[in-house]
Parts: sequence; structure tokens; C-alpha cells
Amino acid sequence: MRNVRLGVLLVAFNLGIALFAIVLVGAGGVALLGRLAEENALRQVELAGAGASHAIERDGERLLASVRLLGDRPTLNRLLAERDRAGLGPFLEAFRGTSALDGCAVLFDGEITPSSGGEVLPWREILGAERAESGWFFFEPKDSPHPILVSRAEAARIPGAVVGAAVVLDEAHARWTAERVGLPVVIAGRREIEGEA
Repeated sequence: MRNVRLGVLLVAFNLGIALFAIVLVGAGGVALLGRLAEENALRQVELAGAGASHAIERDGERLLASVRLLGDRPTLNRLLAERDRAGLGPFLEAFRGTSALDGCAVLFDGEITPSSGGEVLPWREILGAERAESGWFFFEPKDSPHPILVSRAEAARIPGAVVGAAVVLDEAHARWTAERVGLPVVIAGRREIEGEA
């Protein structure tokens, strides 16, 4: 009888060791899978951030190309030279529509003429902002939670005339960027980020 008990005891002991080893390996595997899943999620977030950043940078370059094109347009320069404010608004609106902008405007002789789509944008602040050179930049209006991607440049042949174009980085733009990136994107302004910190 002792031999039977000893044999059973050895079998039970071996089974216990095997089960313990399986549990340890399983727990380690689950922990490893969890860590790999977290790392994968972080990589996806980093890729989404980098993709969104590149997408907005491309938007800025596209916006700069648009504003330079607008500043070089003979029709714009002729309207400014003739001081034809009545013809300037419809011309800017047509340019805004064909260039897929949220607004464009001209600052000339201290007056701002916006496209009709850009009347709600704070053009005096945008075009009056001191910039060392032409280019694109982010502008955060005081009364809006959405940053604005802005580009400005001098008109080609009219000294002192500044043209500007803008794209509002709102939820619709975030959805459009997310479609290009392939992951959800949220665009937040500096005040919103600092408020969360």
C-alpha cells in the first residue's frame, strides 16, 4: 500500500508542478500580450499624431501656394490698382470656392476686403499680426475654440497689399484629416491643451 500511495503522491506532485509551470507560463504570456498590446496602441497613437502633423503641414504648404497664387493673379492686382472694392469681394469669393478655403481676404490701404465665406474670421487680427516673412502659421482667435491655419503674402505688384487665406481646424477638418491618416484625430488649440495640463 505504501508503494501505491508513494506512486500516487509522485504523480500528483508531478501534475502539480506541471500545472504550476503552465499557470506561470500562461500568466507571463498574458502579461506579455498585454504589454505588446499597449505598445502597439502607443505606436498607433504616435503614427496618428505624426500623420496628422504631416497632413496639417501639407495643408499649410497648400495654403501658402494658394495665397501666393492669389497674390500673383493679374485680376487681383488690377482690382487693387483700380481700387475696385466692389469687384474685389466677388473675385475673392470665387477664388475661395475654387481653392477649398474657409476664407481669404486682402488688406490694402488700411481696409480689409474678405471673401463672403470668410466674413466671420477675425481678418484684422490675422492680417495685422506682425510676421517677419510670408508663410503659414496657426492663429488662435480669442472667441473661438478652433485654431485657424493661415497663410499670408504680399500682392505681387501692389506695394503694401497683403493677401491672406485661412482654413479653420474644426471638427470637420479633423474628420477629413482622420480619413487621410486612417486613425481618429482631434485638433486642439494651445489654450485648450494648456487648460487640460
